[in-house]
Amino acid sequence: MKNKGMMLIEIIIAIALFSIVIFPLLGFNSQLLQINNKLLISQKIYKNYKALQKQLIAKDFSYLNDHIGHYKLTKNNYSFINDIVFPYGIDNFFINYDSVLEIEIIPFQIYSNLESYNYILLKIMYINNNKSLISENFISNVRS
Repeated sequence: MKNKGMMLIEIIIAIALFSIVIFPLLGFNSQLLQINNKLLISQKIYKNYKALQKQLIAKDFSYLNDHIGHYKLTKNNYSFINDIVFPYGIDNFFINYDSVLEIEIIPFQIYSNLESYNYILLKIMYINNNKSLISENFISNVRS
């Protein structure tokens, strides 16, 4: 007589084989989620950085000229950029206490035979663990 049903031992072996295949994949999935989370944080930082850069460049020359100096901004001290709107909020910029945002505004002049031209060099540098974003922009007092 043929047994048409599965025996208990066959079910146990099938579950064991299924577990051997699935458990490593679950660990791989959690690693992918961690990598994805780090990538999303990096994207938020980059978008906040670009928003800061664009908004500072858009400021009037006189505003930047009034704020000449070196500013080292941290999680507890970012008063210089209070009026800047960040797409992901200021908290995404300063993820931990090691995060530093440095802004340096330097005036300089270029002289030609006939005139002198006033410029401001705007340096922005963001440092967090192993990531750094650096930009330098020249801003003229003549707007087109």
